[in-house]
Amino acid sequence: MRRWLTVVVFTLFAVLAVPTLALASHSNGQGPAQDFLSGAAKGPVPIPPPVNFAAGHFHTNAQAQDNVTNVATGQFWTHLDVTPSLFGYTQADFDGHVNCVNAYTVPANSANWSGTIENVLLTGPGVPDNSAGIPGVLAPGMGVISRHVDESPPTSADSALGFTTPAPIPCTHPLLFAPFNTLPITQGNLITHRGR
Repeated sequence: MRRWLTVVVFTLFAVLAVPTLALASHSNGQGPAQDFLSGAAKGPVPIPPPVNFAAGHFHTNAQAQDNVTNVATGQFWTHLDVTPSLFGYTQADFDGHVNCVNAYTVPANSANWSGTIENVLLTGPGVPDNSAGIPGVLAPGMGVISRHVDESPPTSADSALGFTTPAPIPCTHPLLFAPFNTLPITQGNLITHRGR
């Protein structure tokens, strides 16, 4: 699994190395009837104190099966560089599948999504690699909730915010319908689409 994560990280790093600003494109009103989101970006990711934020590199690609239940199919992965270390770990990689997508155009071209963490790899100098994760912080079986905001250039950059939940949340959960605050990304492109 570590080799697979390395290949994915280096491939997407090569793709993202060219743009230095987020160049968003959204197609609300055109395209598929279902909500979807896609894209890869770099930016700050909140983590537990005392570190508070890690440098993140994340990718999501998912589409809702319909716009009533918000049930979706798709994948996500995230890589975090943690300085200073968290429990001795300086890097965290995790991935999984997207369960739900809810896109909307008001107040912004954005989408909230939730998923289930399937794989975790924690690494750091002087500590053994850990694929079991840290219970209650980052471990297989936990959930993820995230919001992506797709802004058109040149007015502003895309933004995102995500965090883990003790268990995956259902597609009817209020967080999928809440326009919570996001943080600007530093590189990449996030695309959201509200289905017809």
